[in-house]
Amino acid sequence: KHLFYELYHVPEAIRLRYCRLKVLEILLFLGTLPAGMAQDRPFLTRRQSDTVKAVQKELRRNLCRHQTIEELAAAYGMAPTTLKRCFKDMCGTTIYQYQREARMAEAMRQLAGTDDSILHIANGVGYENSSKFAEAFKKTTGLLPKDYRKVAGRQHP
Repeated sequence: KHLFYELYHVPEAIRLRYCRLKVLEILLFLGTLPAGMAQDRPFLTRRQSDTVKAVQKELRRNLCRHQTIEELAAAYGMAPTTLKRCFKDMCGTTIYQYQREARMAEAMRQLAGTDDSILHIANGVGYENSSKFAEAFKKTTGLLPKDYRKVAGRQHP
């Protein structure tokens, strides 16, 4: 605030030179910031941010449905490349990775908290067969679903 306050109270005769001095002062100040603060931070419009939030909600709500980026982009009125960029900027992950993590989180919750069969859980989170599900689950957690269930304290007969 103190950097700009004087700009409104400087006599017209020296205003241009004073502005140049202020620009140099701002540049000097920005040069003293820690490196982490100088990172480029993505800027998303309100519409883009709202769209990404809606896509996240859609992906979590429909875990068993396979949706392409093109389908999501069309449904939310955004170009596929723009949707991918905005999603990655806001979430720090790709749409595919987000969807996979949401599926695995729900599968982990169900494995730990229900006696549902592994195939039933796999189908509920978008996998047609238990072997593909087990492969993806192990890649994510380091454990097979049956082993995770044992570790989580619920063993299915």
